[in-house]
Amino acid sequence: MTDLSNLRSRAGRILWHELPEEYRYRDNPTEGELGDLEAFLHSSGHLLDLLRATTEQAHADSFAEEIDGRLIQPWLLPYLAELVGATLVAPDPTQRAAELNNAVTWYKSKGTLSAIDGVADVVGGTETVSREGWRHVLTTPRMSLPPFTTPPDTAAGEAMTDSMMPRGCPDFARPSRAVKDPDGTNPLFRLKAAQDAGDDAADVFWKVHNPSGIPCFAGSFDDTTLRTPDLRDPDGSGEIGPHPRRTLIHVRPPQGMFAEAVPLAPADLDVKATLEAAATGSDGSLLITAEAVCAHLGLPVASRIRIPLNANFPLPANHYIARGILLFGGHTITLNQGASLEAEDCAIPRLSVLGTHLSPAGERPIVSMTNCLTQNVMATNGLVRLVYTTATGTIEAARLQASDSIITAVGDTLTCSGDGDGPFSCVRYSSIGLSSEMTPGERACLGPTNTQIAPNFVRLWLPDLTAENEDEADPRCVLRPAEFGEPGFGVLDLTTPTALTQGAEDNGEMGAHHDHFHSAAIRALTTKLETFLPLGQEIACFYDPLLAQTPPQVDP
Repeated sequence: MTDLSNLRSRAGRILWHELPEEYRYRDNPTEGELGDLEAFLHSSGHLLDLLRATTEQAHADSFAEEIDGRLIQPWLLPYLAELVGATLVAPDPTQRAAELNNAVTWYKSKGTLSAIDGVADVVGGTETVSREGWRHVLTTPRMSLPPFTTPPDTAAGEAMTDSMMPRGCPDFARPSRAVKDPDGTNPLFRLKAAQDAGDDAADVFWKVHNPSGIPCFAGSFDDTTLRTPDLRDPDGSGEIGPHPRRTLIHVRPPQGMFAEAVPLAPADLDVKATLEAAATGSDGSLLITAEAVCAHLGLPVASRIRIPLNANFPLPANHYIARGILLFGGHTITLNQGASLEAEDCAIPRLSVLGTHLSPAGERPIVSMTNCLTQNVMATNGLVRLVYTTATGTIEAARLQASDSIITAVGDTLTCSGDGDGPFSCVRYSSIGLSSEMTPGERACLGPTNTQIAPNFVRLWLPDLTAENEDEADPRCVLRPAEFGEPGFGVLDLTTPTALTQGAEDNGEMGAHHDHFHSAAIRALTTKLETFLPLGQEIACFYDPLLAQTPPQVDP
């Protein structure tokens, strides 16, 4: 039966139902076709629907917030911001509307801690905690400070109260850390749920348990101990300490692509089921997307899915196009003779090409990755193309075409020049680890826009992989870089040199998270806060791994 829903319009349905019953009865519909009268009304209804949509969008373009399900068009935001004297700096287009919507509120509270915290949350695109440096710096004893000795009438052996304790001397008998505050109402002490935490996640208010105690996580957002001023330059240091003329911005570290994907059970990864879900393109290629796999398995549709790779995954001869498929595990995706892969927004731990020869110039590469994460790619006789890709292992290829990527190591099989009609190698605006056996001429042919500086990846509190005989229900956590498949993998830390965080062709960061604007958001935040802080105040932004954890509940 022919679907007629695309032929009908909203206004046409209203006009059709307003007609007398006699007119609708005398119409002449046939199977798969509308009647003449109904078709005439829907032809006019489509025009009326367009006029209505244009009017509603024009109304929504006058406001920064959402109006009846419609948002202002992105290209209009700078013009509307100019009317209120605001300058939009957020690199993420989805955050610019919120930045404009809060512009007037921020200017009314300019110079306050609430305004600084609001700017950091919106422009940074994540949860932040702002701390004034002068509140956490030791000061010289003065008459206005609490006494440094017990009063004369204090009984012998009586413990000193908090007001009597010398400043800068924490109580080592009590631990101090952030905990949930069931009665909290102050927005400065509210931790918003992470965007990848799911629909059930809720905001949490926190407070410092035992503020005068010894901090459990020194230097974190909940560290209230007093310290001597840190005289280092914030631009050249990582986790820097307080200073009277410094505002510390603790930023929740990004979780990366794996945390944003919907996890699927290992049993869901079936070669036959996945290939059956693939759509065949006009050129005979197989399109495997996260949406198609979820629909095939009867699961809610998701743009990215995360699946453990518990066995080798062979692909027969064909051209495959994968989107939104994030695999992890200790096994390999194998391209058989005649197979080629084009991956976008994917993660593939290990990829091996069997019996493939170098493609002639002008033909598509054997392996092509865009906005992808990978470890090892073994295509010793093939052409590999990487764009905005992070490869933490070795790339073995006869020819390599890479742009704006992070490549830890390149194998000895790489040659720079082309043979006859074969393609040339071209690596540009990338961080690449070159083989020591390459000649100076081969190194030079990879281009002057590259760098050999190694990246620094963000560290998170994750299970200790080296621990033995640990309780699986309560694994021990350590602060370490993420492994392939864990949240935070491939995310650049703020201590990474600018050669990588601003080394892409568009001055963005290299690697798979280029379009996530992690480093650009922090730079924009620093620029924005310069107009909201008093003269002489400096800004220090750094990732705080503790912000990625939910504060515990204290048992009363």
